[in-house]
Amino acid sequence: MTPMLAIVIMALSAAEAPAAGSPPPVTPPAVTAPPPAAAVVKDEDKIVCVSEEVAGSIIKKRVCATKAEWKRRRERDRQTATEALDTQTASSSRGRE
Repeated sequence: MTPMLAIVIMALSAAEAPAAGSPPPVTPPAVTAPPPAAAVVKDEDKIVCVSEEVAGSIIKKRVCATKAEWKRRRERDRQTATEALDTQTASSSRGRE
């Protein structure tokens, strides 16, 4: 090997290797991607908590459910109330005949 080639090889290897005692090279932080679409919570899947009065108690009960569950509960309660009124109306009209 020629002396000039040896010097070039030593210079290149010294440039690649970090000096002893020096901190390691700093790499830039990785860019994080936004969460996938599946991780985004839909509005109807958000949890809503309410305080409900309990019959015979002064302490309210905290009830939590998703918006979709609250909607189903309101619809079920409305249907139950309508059926109860229809039954009451039907039974009271039978008494008049």
